[in-house]
Amino acid sequence: MDLSKIKLVVTDMDGTLLNTKHEVSPYFFELYHRLKEKGIR
Repeated sequence: MDLSKIKLVVTDMDGTLLNTKHEVSPYFFELYHRLKEKGIR
């Protein structure tokens, strides 16, 4: 798979992006910034 063609990532919230406390993981923010640097929104 050619990952350079990825332009957008979509995810649901409950159970995927949010934990049981309805909080976003600190890892998400690290990953988000790395993806944004590569032009992925």
